[in-house]
Amino acid sequence: MSTKPTTRTRAEYDAQRSAATRARILDAALETLLDVGYAKTTTVEIGRRAGVARGTLLHHFPDRESLMVAAVRHVFERRLAEFEQQVDALGLLDDPHGAPDTDALIELLWRAIDGGTTLAWVELVVATRHDAVLRAELTRLMEEFDERIAERYVRFLPRAAGAEPPRRLVFALMNGLVLDRMSGRDAHVPAVLTLLKVATRMTGLGG
Repeated sequence: MSTKPTTRTRAEYDAQRSAATRARILDAALETLLDVGYAKTTTVEIGRRAGVARGTLLHHFPDRESLMVAAVRHVFERRLAEFEQQVDALGLLDDPHGAPDTDALIELLWRAIDGGTTLAWVELVVATRHDAVLRAELTRLMEEFDERIAERYVRFLPRAAGAEPPRRLVFALMNGLVLDRMSGRDAHVPAVLTLLKVATRMTGLGG
């Protein structure tokens, strides 16, 4: 004998289904972005890939602008999740009193910055040149991302707490390497990362 769902159970079910639909739309937005670029990423194509009716998509995102702003957040959270997974996988924060391994830290940062969502991130960065709303949202989220990355950086290398310029240099250099890799000019990436590891140790940030 079946039991009729309670109002709360039904509400929870509806909320879960709505969240799943929203995530599917955002995943489709990223997929479309990667396949055809920002200029050709339309709500019609996103809805087709997500397998949702136009009315459903518009219920969650009334226009492309709001959808792409949400996609910025989606990309941001995915990038941060990738970084934190690498922290756990390498166990870099397991022994805060041990000798810091700056080489491992550089590898960790590179894996996060060169992760699977980076191309979509760059597409959105390019799009912000002509979209004030998206640019403002992306700038805010990039600052938040950098702060949260820096927080973990400092936890691993306490001496880096007072060395913001060197940290920014590391991140800027890695972002440049990502662009080189995307354009097919990446033969030099391993050598540059090796030099970056040496430079990080020489600055005294390694302990």
